[in-house]
Amino acid sequence: MNLHELIRKHDYSRSNYPAHIYGSAPSVSVVKNMDVQGLKIAVGDMPWRGKDLGPFDFWITNNTYFPIPWKSRDYALVKSSTALISTACVNGPEGFKDLNNAIICLKEMIAKNEIILYDAQHFKSFKNSCSGQFCCDVYEKFKVGLSIQEELSKKFKISGPAYMIGHATINAIALAILFNCNPIFVHGVELPEFERDYKYYKGWYKISPSGYKTSMAFLKKKIVSQSKKYKTDFSGEARKQLLLDFEAVGKIASLEGIDLFNTSENSPLNKLKGFTKFNTLPSQSE
Repeated sequence: MNLHELIRKHDYSRSNYPAHIYGSAPSVSVVKNMDVQGLKIAVGDMPWRGKDLGPFDFWITNNTYFPIPWKSRDYALVKSSTALISTACVNGPEGFKDLNNAIICLKEMIAKNEIILYDAQHFKSFKNSCSGQFCCDVYEKFKVGLSIQEELSKKFKISGPAYMIGHATINAIALAILFNCNPIFVHGVELPEFERDYKYYKGWYKISPSGYKTSMAFLKKKIVSQSKKYKTDFSGEARKQLLLDFEAVGKIASLEGIDLFNTSENSPLNKLKGFTKFNTLPSQSE
């Protein structure tokens, strides 16, 4: 099954079926005080970090370090929900080690309907941004079809891709819109600009799902960043585009009569068009 077929299979327009999107900021714990009904869509490492908040119906990722579906350490977790794995998954060190093995394993998992390979970067006006990377080979070899941005554009007759950066949370919102879910709740998304402010749900004992070496490097970076202004990937010019992309899906939701709620008190999403701050009690702090 590919992304287009998945969208055709899931249409909740007749039932006012809600969707809940789970980011990894500590404020995601607010869901413990809510009557969560509908689809549960995890992003990032939430199926590993927030098992107590699952099980999740869908898991959508768009990075190069976790999950690596052809690695045994991640395989069981990938199978625990319907996992949408980006073509970018092969661009990290594990892909460079053995692309052929990665492709063979991805083929087997797709054939068994264990994963859905999707794309978030190979569209006409943006394709050169990853020219020469392994994801380009995977995109061509697997013929994954339209990117998720283009699926959204096609559905609502938008010229060009609906948004640019394939951030996993934006992709999750797009997926919920494509499924005709309403309302859509976004939990645990705060997009801090500085590393010292970057905190995770259950981060006090779960540092990284990518192995011991990665965890130690991450911990060292966190310690150093407490005294220096180390910036995250959500800062600078990239932040401007990221917020424009969040607002783009927010505007689409608004135009289509979809209520898009954000439950974090400290999220920049609260200031964007199309997003409504959802007041929850008691306090979100753990």
